[in-house]
Amino acid sequence: MGTHQKKNLDQVHYLEAKLILKPDRFTSVDSFRHFAKLVRRAAKALDVGYIPDPGVDPRPSIREITFGDTPDMRLYGHAFILRRRIRYVDGFPVGDPEITLKFRHPDVQQAAATDVRPNIEGAYRIKFKAEALPLKDQIGGFRILYSHTCVFGLSQMHDPNKTSMATLARVFPALAALKKSGAETIGLVNKAIGGRILLPGQVRARRGCRQ
Repeated sequence: MGTHQKKNLDQVHYLEAKLILKPDRFTSVDSFRHFAKLVRRAAKALDVGYIPDPGVDPRPSIREITFGDTPDMRLYGHAFILRRRIRYVDGFPVGDPEITLKFRHPDVQQAAATDVRPNIEGAYRIKFKAEALPLKDQIGGFRILYSHTCVFGLSQMHDPNKTSMATLARVFPALAALKKSGAETIGLVNKAIGGRILLPGQVRARRGCRQ
């Protein structure tokens, strides 16, 4: 088993708020900086403190992201997300690819009860957070999903066939009930490889500037 115990792994540690934006205007680092100014202006109007982080790396970080699922999207249909991330520096992949299994659900008790711990000998991380997301069918308002997540390096998974559902059901016992046959495999969702551009640590915010 891994290095973590069950204790405190099913308590919400923080709230992550996500704002979905069209990518058209984000064409350079300067465009991200301009958006940061808009965030600062909105924060001031709402009386929320905005504190720039002077130690942030001025260069964006690049990650390649792929999602895996069965042809009938069985994982996603049962509220699971399986993801691989690779970090790039100066255009080259570095470090150990990161494997993530995430269970997201609007019911906090069901999310907490889903044990996402992997059956591996190496180290892994467990995160349990609340995610504030825009509503799916209308503008304005938000919804809360609770995310129970396991993360570890691909090198910790020693099975030769890493896309087999039999392998995944062994490594992630939470997925065992979704396996239909030993020969079943997963593939890339939408046959696509995505990319993510990050400017981590851009700002730190604090609430309650005025009583």
